Amino acid sequence: MPVISVNSDHSPLFKEFELIINDEKLLAQQIGDLMLGHQHHVENILRAKKGSVAYSPNDVIDKAIEKLVVVEDHERYKRDGWIFQFMTWITLNVENRKVPFKCQIPHPAPAMHGIDGLGVVLSKNKEIVKIIISEDKYTENPRKKIKEEVWPEFRTFEERVYDSHIVSIVTGLIRDLSIKEINMAVQRDLYNMDLRTYRVGITPRVQNHIGNGKRRLFKGYDNCVKRAVHDKREALTFSQADIRDWMDKISVKISKYLTSKKI
Repeated sequence: MPVISVNSDHSPLFKEFELIINDEKLLAQQIGDLMLGHQHHVENILRAKKGSVAYSPNDVIDKAIEKLVVVEDHERYKRDGWIFQFMTWITLNVENRKVPFKCQIPHPAPAMHGIDGLGVVLSKNKEIVKIIISEDKYTENPRKKIKEEVWPEFRTFEERVYDSHIVSIVTGLIRDLSIKEINMAVQRDLYNMDLRTYRVGITPRVQNHIGNGKRRLFKGYDNCVKRAVHDKREALTFSQADIRDWMDKISVKISKYLTSKKI
């Protein structure tokens, strides 16, 4: 697996999943494939299924490589956030590879609006048992981003403003079910607030790993997602000494992989 996810219990506030790189070369390859739109191929690999990847023309590969090249800071922030979304998507699929799981495809371009991540876990009876709503921030200022952007976004979901978005995306994810099963899932499951789990993907700073730093970082989570069970509030954390330097280096590896696919 390209990544592993190590969980920690921070009850009663939240449950943490730490993203740890297990195979950086493989991670770069899978991100490259996702950039080319081959999410089904990556899903199959993560679920240990065999299959080949579709051919991509050289000009399509060149356009993908161009998106990895940054000059200005605003370009860097967009690129880094986009790649981080791929990483959180891969991690979510790794965590749920042994259960029936459907996940929204990653955004096809940097800085796109909309839900960062949305996934559903199904039972053997094809009932939705978990709805995962994700918001990702790749930043040097994690507390500020969480407090000013993530918590308000989660509150909006809790106020049911985006219910129609959830229905639209999830019905697309479970389209292989019968019409009757899809309608039942909408009526029985998608409006059930108890099935919703929220996940914030974030890059903690060094001080957030000391003492009660994690609790301070995610302070207020229980005020925007008011659930008696704390594991409805999740965090996916990814830590590096220099998050921009690390992203520059992984971008080079992704670019090299994409270049190797050209004919």
